Amino acid sequence: MRRNYARLMAVIWILCFVPILRADEKPPTGGTMTVGGRTYQLTKFAAYESGRGDEALITVLASDRNLPLERIKKTLAENDGSDDRLSLAQPYLKVVYRKSGEIQACHAWADNASFSEPDGQGLAGQVKLVGNRVQGQAILQSKSLAGGERGFSVLFDAPWGFDAATPKSKPSGPVKPTVSGKFTGNGKPARLAFVSARWRESFADKSALMLIFTEKDHSKAQRPDIKAGFGDFGGALIISFSDDGGIFGCEVGHAAHSKKPFSSLGNIRMAEFDLGEGFVTGRIATDGVQDTFDQKWEVDIKFAAPVTGRVPKPTVSKSPPAAKKSADPSTPPTPKPAVAALNVRDLPLPKDATDVEYKDLVEQMAFRSPTKVQSLANDFAKKLAEQGWKGEGGDLVTAKTAILNRTRGEATLTIMVKPAGSGSTVQIFATGLEWGEKPE
Repeated sequence: MRRNYARLMAVIWILCFVPILRADEKPPTGGTMTVGGRTYQLTKFAAYESGRGDEALITVLASDRNLPLERIKKTLAENDGSDDRLSLAQPYLKVVYRKSGEIQACHAWADNASFSEPDGQGLAGQVKLVGNRVQGQAILQSKSLAGGERGFSVLFDAPWGFDAATPKSKPSGPVKPTVSGKFTGNGKPARLAFVSARWRESFADKSALMLIFTEKDHSKAQRPDIKAGFGDFGGALIISFSDDGGIFGCEVGHAAHSKKPFSSLGNIRMAEFDLGEGFVTGRIATDGVQDTFDQKWEVDIKFAAPVTGRVPKPTVSKSPPAAKKSADPSTPPTPKPAVAALNVRDLPLPKDATDVEYKDLVEQMAFRSPTKVQSLANDFAKKLAEQGWKGEGGDLVTAKTAILNRTRGEATLTIMVKPAGSGSTVQIFATGLEWGEKPE
């Protein structure tokens, strides 16, 4: 009885705020969602048919940024029409309705906070199909919980299905790189004045990009992300993120830090985000001071930048080519020997290596050594050759800088060595290695 009364009052509350429309007017679209105590404006919507068991359902997705329609279609196709396994790294609200129009369930997620009402407890709203559009409303009255306030209220008029994709934003002219806001290390500010954005290799089956923020101009550098990590452009922040704004890599370099650069995901989020045609804008924030490896830092910056490079094609695993038949059918073909993947912890590091740090998420590692740059680079190169690594292009080895490129089967290493006091610091960018912890 109480549950039905609560739903009735919620419906009345909705109707009080729905404006009366003329026949030629479109219903308003939009709303807000509060998750984990933060409030998000919902401006983008998608509506499609989903299923659970034998029941056909209507699902409405809402977000503060464009929704990945192709990813949603793929999830539905691979799971017999169910979207229960849909995983998004952007703030979103999912509301599920029965075909009769009755609201059934909801799930909301944003910045590592979430809530669900799988049995419709406290939900009110309805939906209807009007031609090729879906119109309706949904509400969950705000309530304070241990994880923060939660609730939502939305009105929507969305295309039915995936044919009418939301167009990307188009700039009125060339996008000028701009960055403003706060970036501090151990309480000391650094002015990030330059920003660039480019496509990078995909991550977790999603297209991905990289943002590079620096104090000094890095626009003419071929690999600004690597040089920025070593402080060549003053303070730096390097952000890797998927095309839905989900951050999966963060490298922090600040002059006030004794240990830099370091990786820190923690409580960093893309608070605002728009990936348009050839540009990206947004806001990156930590929501307060973070403590990583005893180094305190904080960021809250807004940015805009043109995106360079091409969107990489998704990686597709290919079957090994069939071996050529021998002229003599009685002679079996000789298979090409495969090189087993090496665990990153088996790399032949110098014996005097200290402060070894493995950054599994971004496939990078770093260490320090009391040995000077040239001697360390030459000794490391010999040890790698003994392990089967081959040189890829020419090495650059000087008294102040060393860059080594190595390959072993499908694996690659880019090794950067720079002076640090009387010794050296080394950063290794790797692909094709195993990153799991080795059993003792």
